[in-house]
Amino acid sequence: MIDLARKEQKINYFDLCSTEDTSTIDITILDDIIDAEESMLLKNKVEEILGCLSEQQREALFIKYALELNYEEISEILQINPNSVKKLIYRSMKKLRQNIGDNHLTLLLIFLLNCNIYFNP
Repeated sequence: MIDLARKEQKINYFDLCSTEDTSTIDITILDDIIDAEESMLLKNKVEEILGCLSEQQREALFIKYALELNYEEISEILQINPNSVKKLIYRSMKKLRQNIGDNHLTLLLIFLLNCNIYFNP
């Protein structure tokens, strides 16, 4: 009878431990799903914002801010005059400011720099 009581205690203890582990796993999985969904929403928003730019404008911004190259280097890559690169980047930034405002523009650039992401919608 004492042995039976000990077995039941072990089972109950195991059940408690496994329940806690399962709930922790469930919360972790749920957090991962939420993070993935938030990342997807953010990616879609960035694609939408960058969608107002031409491919050349997106490429110039990516090279300038993500790769941190100067106008001369960008002009070699894009095969255009360095002054044209300056105008291209200026007009791209102006267009983004008009579409999303200065506060969101700063956040967009920080996001692109931190993630090193280049979206090509």
